[in-house]
Amino acid sequence: MLGGNAEFLAKDMLDNKGITPESPNYEEEKEAALKEARAITEAEHAKVVEVGGLHVIGTERHESRRIDNQLRGRAARQGDPGSTRFFLSLEDNLMRIFGGDKITALMNMLNVEEDLAIENTLITKQIQSAQKKVETYHFDIRKSVLEYDDVMNIQREKFYAQRRKVLAGKNLSEDIYYMIEKEIDRLLRSYIAPDLHPEEYVYEDLQTMIKELHSIIPQLSSVQVSDVQNLRFEPIYDKLKTLAIDAYRQHEEEVINFYNQVISQYDPSAEPQVAFSDNNVIRNLEKDILLRVVDNKWIDHLHNIDMLREGIGLRAYGQKDPLIEYKREAYDLFNKMMYEIQGDTVKHLFRTKFGIQVIAPSDDDIA
Repeated sequence: MLGGNAEFLAKDMLDNKGITPESPNYEEEKEAALKEARAITEAEHAKVVEVGGLHVIGTERHESRRIDNQLRGRAARQGDPGSTRFFLSLEDNLMRIFGGDKITALMNMLNVEEDLAIENTLITKQIQSAQKKVETYHFDIRKSVLEYDDVMNIQREKFYAQRRKVLAGKNLSEDIYYMIEKEIDRLLRSYIAPDLHPEEYVYEDLQTMIKELHSIIPQLSSVQVSDVQNLRFEPIYDKLKTLAIDAYRQHEEEVINFYNQVISQYDPSAEPQVAFSDNNVIRNLEKDILLRVVDNKWIDHLHNIDMLREGIGLRAYGQKDPLIEYKREAYDLFNKMMYEIQGDTVKHLFRTKFGIQVIAPSDDDIA
């Protein structure tokens, strides 16, 4: 406000005198200081009004009209006189990038000298047009960023919904069995088309498939190419699925038996756990392994998405929409992550081994 702020000036007066709200007669001193400050600001206000009010000078136009209007708003407030004047050059970033060519052409056409001040509504409109272009450009950038972020938001919601399901579930055995079946199906489809006749199988592909099966489920190392080479897709799937589920059930029994054996040695009164129950050590193991795999794969996925986003803009040079390409490839990466979660979880569960770790007593324990 013209003339200054009376309340701020009164506060400075009290501070200079060392008067605080805890001082005696603070209210009286405050009222006196405020009265004196108002007299000073009113006198200075009158002087400023007398010379024409506040005059704001801008050395360039901002990319946003809103910022320019805020600067204009400093002058001629609350009915006081005032004015605003902007000085700009055709070499300013705003003019050079978004509007300078047209105005330069206009200046050349009018044969205007470089050091001559120009005030013209046509130039003002050109400046406003340049500002609109900048605002539209930045709006499109923010809109594009939001569209890219929406892709990850959708994936994040799906991922954490699945993770919360794992955390809340007490018995994940059905989910684990489903993962085993899906992993067998994925393995077969990687090497055998469902509509192929056994005579059309490529023997080397069958060998590679069986080796991968052994690496995923070591308990099925007895399965050989000869066991599947004469069968069609569905019978192979049913056979391997049954063998895998049976192998996992046997693995579960072995883990539970080992656990009960160890616990009974240290606590004979402990109640033995039962295989395939809703609450035993294998259920907790399934949850721990699944959560660990899920978290690690999600971290890898976020890294892959960042790498994709950094280079996706180059697709425009190939006449492709970067946003569409980003959505498509982000979807593929998400599906790839889900398959990897499935495969790694199955592999870890079948490869889990239990043992007894003997910890040597420390010197303090011996003492």
